[in-house]
Amino acid sequence: MSNGGILGEMYTLPNFNSAFAKVLRSRRVEARLSQMKLASAIGGSETYVRRMEREKQTPTTTTLILLARALGMEPEEFFSEIMQQLAFLDAQQEKH
Repeated sequence: MSNGGILGEMYTLPNFNSAFAKVLRSRRVEARLSQMKLASAIGGSETYVRRMEREKQTPTTTTLILLARALGMEPEEFFSEIMQQLAFLDAQQEKH
């Protein structure tokens, strides 16, 4: 077996932060929440939310769940939306 096994390139998800950031910002704006209000709802800082929206911070699983709830979504729905965006970005990248 090559070095690209389970922990190989396929599992690095290079577009994850981009996909997550797009969904997070879109859902936050749709919910009419400021970064400060969203941060307060998840027990984090405005800087943390800003960094996630700017693709500078990768959320933990706990943060994903808290964000989903703060945005009025089920965690499964939020994660599904992120994965759909990730698939779209991956497909776009493959075209170029």
